[in-house]
Amino acid sequence: MSHIPTAIVTRAVAALIVATSVVASPPGQTHIFYYPWWGNPARDGDYRHWNHEVLEPAPADSAVPAAYSGGEDIGASFYPRAGCYSSHDSTAVDRQVRQLDAAGVEVIVASWWGRDTFEDRALPLLLDGAARRDLQVCIHLEPYPGRSCVSIRDDLAYLQERYGSHPAWLRLPTAGNRTLYYVYDSYQITTTDWALLLAPDGELTVRDTELDALFLALLVEADDRDSLRAAQFDGFYTYFAATGFSYGSTPVNWPRLSAWAREHGLLFVPCVGPGYDDLRVRPWNGANRRSREEGAYYDRMWTRALAADPGLIAITSYNEWHEGTQIEPAVPFAMADYSYTNYTPLDPEYYLHRTRSWTDRYRDCLQKGCGRVSPDCVPAPTAVELYHTGRQATLELGVQPDPRYPGSGPGSLLDGQLAAPTYRDGRWLGFEGVRLRLEIDLGTAMTITECRAGFLEQQVVWVFPPTLFQMEYSLDGLNYVIAIHTQTERITPSDIARRLESGGGFTPIRARYVRITASGPAACPDWHAGAGGKPWLFVDEVIIN
Repeated sequence: MSHIPTAIVTRAVAALIVATSVVASPPGQTHIFYYPWWGNPARDGDYRHWNHEVLEPAPADSAVPAAYSGGEDIGASFYPRAGCYSSHDSTAVDRQVRQLDAAGVEVIVASWWGRDTFEDRALPLLLDGAARRDLQVCIHLEPYPGRSCVSIRDDLAYLQERYGSHPAWLRLPTAGNRTLYYVYDSYQITTTDWALLLAPDGELTVRDTELDALFLALLVEADDRDSLRAAQFDGFYTYFAATGFSYGSTPVNWPRLSAWAREHGLLFVPCVGPGYDDLRVRPWNGANRRSREEGAYYDRMWTRALAADPGLIAITSYNEWHEGTQIEPAVPFAMADYSYTNYTPLDPEYYLHRTRSWTDRYRDCLQKGCGRVSPDCVPAPTAVELYHTGRQATLELGVQPDPRYPGSGPGSLLDGQLAAPTYRDGRWLGFEGVRLRLEIDLGTAMTITECRAGFLEQQVVWVFPPTLFQMEYSLDGLNYVIAIHTQTERITPSDIARRLESGGGFTPIRARYVRITASGPAACPDWHAGAGGKPWLFVDEVIIN
């Protein structure tokens, strides 16, 4: 178990050494963190990791056990559709590699805890499976006991000798055909010691040897940039899927990190994730839990990663079940005293399919941008005057409207112009079979007492009113509070076309950010002529006062 540092310490920077190992051209790939540490009695003689202990004492009056037994009772908030599989089971590994291939991932980043460990012995199966799917594998160097630059140099020699000739071993043509290593908790080793290994003139240097590679440091704090550059890393990654947990995992910082990396010839890797929930193993860590928001959280991270113009993008994670960052299929499951979280109302494979949508978009962006992400591929926030307050606001849509019903662009949602009660009016933004997600930055904090949004009901053309409407507000853009939540299970048949509004007034609140979520029925009702088909949601105006 690794992935929240027990402490984030300030690292003194030795004399700054200008990095010489520059990535000539970013690889532009999608990587995903993968954990080969799972075991079960049938294959391995006992459970591994499914029976994880609870980290640090739970409150005295808590019913939380010291550890989980495995089987039905696992150390995770979600339950895998595949059950408690083994990372040493070829059938399980083949299934996982097939899923990753279908999701459009190109490189599997395998957690590695040292020579001849359980994770190391799982690598041959993973490499063979990846080779059959034309995927590649690289290593996530974890902080095993006694890790040092001396031991890491020996590890690199071992990995190169044992796996370096495998067809699935990652080699980057844009970086001299070298492989790549992610180094977790890299700050646990001093800058001076790293320079012994990574500087061209270091006593232990791997530069210009068969052990040379791209080495990526974990960036936690803003000032880590100076230390990793002095240590002569080739770039850095953010890892954490909990936005706001660290400077690096906060997407608003990604554009400046990306620009700084390009300025210094380094590789910047923002890490996107579907959410975060490790409360089964860290019951005290509720502050870092991040709801999946039925896929909206994942979409926001991808959008902001692409907008940052990164060197490549990594996903946290495929199967880190302890921390609830997995995109591997999960299913509803309950024991006598506990019900696991799941992806409902989404399909168990939703995050795999959604990943494919984003990896396809990323590849398309790279092609249009001639090797880098083109701004034309990433919907930028729309700056508009918020008609109802006279303020300048920034609006961002989590999903884009259907090209047939684009309104006058996203800004038309805040321009004060109300659409007529017919789908033919060009002011409507139309969304087919998806949930509307809208974020508004008011620029500065203000007091608001009302939030409403206009929708169309015209059932004859499959346009239905929202069955869910939710408005949340925030001062920092990270921590949101629900101000309005309305939901209905039943839609009454109607032949009338009309414009209606959801939302309303509330006790005055202070807010800078407003987030609106709305959706119609999952399918056209049974009594409708289009029963079972995808319904439409049409929206024309958001009113904030």
